[in-house]
Amino acid sequence: EYLEEVLKRYGITEPGGMYTTLLIHLNPRIQPDLLSGIEEDIYRIFRQLQPCLYTFNYPDEYILIAGSARLRKQMYLFEQLLQNRRGLLKIAAGESCRLVRQQRSYDSARLVLQSMRAEGNIVRYEDLDLELLMISVPPLVRDAYLRKVTEHLDQKDRELLKVYFECDLSLKETAEKLFLHKNTLQYRLKRIADLTGYDPRQFRSAEALHMGLMLEEVRDHRENRKDP
Repeated sequence: EYLEEVLKRYGITEPGGMYTTLLIHLNPRIQPDLLSGIEEDIYRIFRQLQPCLYTFNYPDEYILIAGSARLRKQMYLFEQLLQNRRGLLKIAAGESCRLVRQQRSYDSARLVLQSMRAEGNIVRYEDLDLELLMISVPPLVRDAYLRKVTEHLDQKDRELLKVYFECDLSLKETAEKLFLHKNTLQYRLKRIADLTGYDPRQFRSAEALHMGLMLEEVRDHRENRKDP
């Protein structure tokens, strides 16, 4: 009863409904003179979403709890914020849960943040699938997998494979996107197969290589976050 009374004070009259925790994470290298303007933009959006609950988590994180349905309808406000403050922040929306389960929504939003490799994006928990597995792989297992699968690839190989996977293994689309002759593309894919033992033209091998590239991105993102 006390909790319901406190929530009513903040305009939360349906505590049994579905709510989502949303995290806004600032780039740690942001210039100090920009902070007050960004904070003003963020709180202006939060006020537009009332009734809601929000706070600031020092030094670089804003936390919002709002009704899930309303948040989905007004997500465009955060998209506009990203456009106006390009490259300065990233936004993660957690799992939709009952209000008393917002720790779960918060934890899932943090997982989403860990999966994001750059500022300038909004990602929702419901958008993730393989990424959830990738970020939960222990570093020891991850590094062993990378040594086995992708260690011998150079940067050109990686870039080719990323485009190839984006094109759903279509040789025609990949060749067009990379401005390559189809025979040249076939030669480079065969070279990757010879280097790694995984032929990207075969589904199971392509899947292994794709997972390897995703694990590399997770590793690189975590290492970059340790930079001063």
